[in-house]
Amino acid sequence: MPDNGKTDSEGGKRIMALNFAVIQGNFVETPELKLTPSNNYIVSFRFAWNEKSSNENEKTLFIRCTAWREKAEFISKYFTKGQQAIISGKLVTNEFTDKEGNKRSNIDLYVSEIQFCGKKEENAQAQLSAPSYIPLLQTKPTSGGSFEYLSEDDDLPF
Repeated sequence: MPDNGKTDSEGGKRIMALNFAVIQGNFVETPELKLTPSNNYIVSFRFAWNEKSSNENEKTLFIRCTAWREKAEFISKYFTKGQQAIISGKLVTNEFTDKEGNKRSNIDLYVSEIQFCGKKEENAQAQLSAPSYIPLLQTKPTSGGSFEYLSEDDDLPF
């Protein structure tokens, strides 16, 4: 573990914490894309997975997940209720006060990555409609550059 130079209140070295979760499971609901007041896309959804205990009893666990911007757009476009996926990200504790005035908290997963998973035919439609090529915007540099810009109709010089 690298030395981060930080110490705890007793003078001992503090170890940096790792906060990263990876879960393979299913969408409990179809993600709904929303726009924040600051014009950022956000999507929240519940995600479920099954876990076996030591006595071989299986139980279903749930977590609320949130994604922003391009990741939110992607999730809302290509994933639906019941679809299997692998998600990864950071666990975050959200504290709030309920209607009765009690302090409560819950743990959410802030999604940083998502991958298609499961049977190929279940994901075939989503993968076929995914963009395979996104052209870059063509901009010229603001300061002088030594590049020669070619139009799309010009032949390449090699």
